Amino acid sequence: MSQTTNNKRKNWLVSLLIIIFVVILAVLVGYFYLNKGKTTSTPSVTKTIPVSVAAVTITKDGFTPSTIQVERGITVTWTNTDSATHQVVTDPHPGHTNLKDLDSDPLNQGDSSSFTFENTGTFTYHDEMNPLRFKGTVIVK
Repeated sequence: MSQTTNNKRKNWLVSLLIIIFVVILAVLVGYFYLNKGKTTSTPSVTKTIPVSVAAVTITKDGFTPSTIQVERGITVTWTNTDSATHQVVTDPHPGHTNLKDLDSDPLNQGDSSSFTFENTGTFTYHDEMNPLRFKGTVIVK
């Protein structure tokens, strides 16, 4: 074989490799372009677990969640995560007569208070320290 034939084969092989590289690159770019913004998700399995306790967090912005729905017999626990003191009391302000036993002691940061809702209905409450700003509702089914 002559030197010219070897050079032609090398050039042909280099050209073939470049073409293969460009085709693979084009396929990858096309794939990512067509799938841009698409997310894949795996089906999730939802398992219902009966609960006997529901939680409400007291923050500097109020009760989270501000409305909670529970079944009759469920205990709701309020936990103060704010540095300020809060006190969970039943409406209306200032009488606190709708559900007298709901009224908690003042709760410092990290303190909790719980109440078990035995009757169905909608029960509203507020923070005695911020009665106009911090309001919540418990709906008992």
